[in-house]
Amino acid sequence: YSLETADYTYRLLIEKFRQGALSISRNGLILYCNDYFSELVGIPSEQIIGTYLNEYFDNPTQFVQIIQALRYGIATHEIFFKSNNEKKTFPAYIALTDLEPAVEAIGIVITDLTEKKKHEEALIRHQQELEEKIKELNRINTNLEEFIHVISHDLKEPLRKIVMHNDRIDGSYLSETDAKSMNVLKSSALRLNSLVDDLVQYSSHTAQEERTEIN
Repeated sequence: YSLETADYTYRLLIEKFRQGALSISRNGLILYCNDYFSELVGIPSEQIIGTYLNEYFDNPTQFVQIIQALRYGIATHEIFFKSNNEKKTFPAYIALTDLEPAVEAIGIVITDLTEKKKHEEALIRHQQELEEKIKELNRINTNLEEFIHVISHDLKEPLRKIVMHNDRIDGSYLSETDAKSMNVLKSSALRLNSLVDDLVQYSSHTAQEERTEIN
């Protein structure tokens, strides 16, 4: 009773789990397939048993390579299978187990990689989009920096002339009121020059923020 129960549980597991399961002879003749493999290829299981595995490969010549690789202990591969569902192919991870000497057969487990590949492609696409956005952002920042420096130069040039010519004026010829006005003019020009420097520093994306804890 225990042996029969264990055997039934094993068979039920193979039939129900969401991976394709096959047993084949060494020449590729399919001796058994579970329902999930039947769903993957879109063919009833009774029509699959008795056919050859390479018939379901997108590239049938790969079967020989897989069997040869198994002799050297290489038992896992990625293969494209053909499917009658919408007449398309799908990527799959295939793992082989040599069942000899207990049984003259090879056991195969097939995992559909369609969703995994979709996620990988979406990730790569999003990564590429992010890289493009970063490049665009860097380009915008570079243009902004160049623009700020040009503006800085164009604003500071007349300020330098105002200060320079202001210094050339002989204050001894000016009234007290005019001298004060010239000092206000020079002070304002210097303050505006400082403001331009602060504006350039503030606008730079490389400027580091200074933070201080407050009550």
